[in-house]
Amino acid sequence: MPLARRDFLRITAAATASLPAWPARSQSYPARPVRVIVPVTAAGPVDVISRTIVQQLFERWGGQFYVENLPTGAGNVATSVATKAPADGHTVMTVTTALVINPSLYANLSYDPIRDFAPITLVGASPHVLVVHPALPPANVRSLLPS
Repeated sequence: MPLARRDFLRITAAATASLPAWPARSQSYPARPVRVIVPVTAAGPVDVISRTIVQQLFERWGGQFYVENLPTGAGNVATSVATKAPADGHTVMTVTTALVINPSLYANLSYDPIRDFAPITLVGASPHVLVVHPALPPANVRSLLPS
């Protein structure tokens, strides 16, 4: 009984996937110091988390990793600097919610958060809560917005 094309492709894919992987022959990472751009001031929560991660990267991979704080311009300066860096993995950036909020606040940004960046991992999340005094009349967020 002849094999259907679909069955043949499945068998071929399974056989190929079971082959041992060939050793990769590439340059070890990092080949030179890795710049970690942090768009906030030193000693704040984002900076402390970034430095903790940098320490872990150093311990795991060796090489040099260093934090560069660029806290001006609501994160836009740091983001612009990161956008202009070569896409070789030797410049990374810790981002905050400003990366996706700033395009709605500033008309002429030099970056597009979707086109110009690729996420690596989620490091942390913090909830944001909107509260009002119970004596105020708004019952929901929509009623807080101007008419």
